[in-house]
Amino acid sequence: MRYELAATTFVFFGNKFAIHFHEKIRKWLPPGGHVEEDELPHEGAVREVLEEAGVPPKLVIAGEPDYSIPTVPVPMAILVEEIDGQHKHIDMIYLATTDRQELNPGFMWVTVPEAEEMGAPVDVVRLAKKGLSILDLD
Repeated sequence: MRYELAATTFVFFGNKFAIHFHEKIRKWLPPGGHVEEDELPHEGAVREVLEEAGVPPKLVIAGEPDYSIPTVPVPMAILVEEIDGQHKHIDMIYLATTDRQELNPGFMWVTVPEAEEMGAPVDVVRLAKKGLSILDLD
């Protein structure tokens, strides 16, 4: 089994998060994708939000310990996602906010109940709820 590193970000504007319908996967998903060879997971998370959704994210990181050595910010969750039977993604799930409301075409701001009504995957809904809880917006 081959594993690839990915980063996904639940970016919130108020109590709504950015989501789009991923045509290839046929699911409602927040912005995300592969982490490039020359970047750390949190850098990939920021890049993917900028490229896909078009808003500048501010990552929300809970407690950054000082070990006197560089660290990677701890994501909100780490998922192992089956992709095609031959490889899986190790997906670093980050939480972010933004102060820019205008999204790129294809993306929209939705509340968690709206995401549920649209048929977003259960993991997306649960992670959005967790993000709201961390942001203290639930």
